[in-house]
Amino acid sequence: MGDLVTYLGRPEDGERLVREAMRRNPYHPPSYWLSLARALFHQGRFEAAAGALRRVPTPTAQDLLYNAVALARLGRTEQARAVARQLHEFKGAPSLADLTTALPYRRTEDLEDVTAALRLAGLEL
Repeated sequence: MGDLVTYLGRPEDGERLVREAMRRNPYHPPSYWLSLARALFHQGRFEAAAGALRRVPTPTAQDLLYNAVALARLGRTEQARAVARQLHEFKGAPSLADLTTALPYRRTEDLEDVTAALRLAGLEL
């Protein structure tokens, strides 16, 4: 539910729901960190988003994508580019265009926030 409401443009509610799910299941899957990071990113809480993604033991392509955009928004361009290189080298990763078109944002401005930050990280779609 946290992802759903974040994608609908309500990241504060998304964060609340993800944190509640984490509280109820302290042995939650690592994907919950991505859900939390996405909600935090769309609230402009980039440091917290990057911190959540540091908790992921084995990052997926989307973990790397959101880590790169959070670091880019923090002005940590070199770190963002290093993560972006990891994303390019990720085995079996979809293209950036595929990754971003698969993000079901209701509001175009939310998707534009992600794609603009990708450009800051040195990634083109």
